[in-house]
Amino acid sequence: MGGVVSSARRVRDPAGAADARDLRRWQIDVEGIADLSTAIALKRVGLTPPCPTQSEWLAFQEVGEQLWRDGRRGVRAPSASRPSHVVLCLFRDAEDIAGAEPLRPPMTYRRAPAPPTGLTT
Repeated sequence: MGGVVSSARRVRDPAGAADARDLRRWQIDVEGIADLSTAIALKRVGLTPPCPTQSEWLAFQEVGEQLWRDGRRGVRAPSASRPSHVVLCLFRDAEDIAGAEPLRPPMTYRRAPAPPTGLTT
């Protein structure tokens, strides 16, 4: 799987800016990604399209852990909060993931932006 994705991580910032994030784009060239991005693919592993509720987390985590044990390098799946989008989760056993390269520089957001239209939380 190749492409560019974005990720966010918290950054240390002064009090009052607890929502500060570094948003970084990544170049991804990783083979062995399980594609669960369709309802049919989810059904094959016993899942339904996700909703943004904690009650579903365990089932999705268990499938992800099994994929990792099976040697998969990550999983592509529907976004729970943005149903028309997909997410990519890469599994790692070390600090770096071969084939995942950050593109510089990151964009730092000091305050969380307004939720986009259509976001379900």
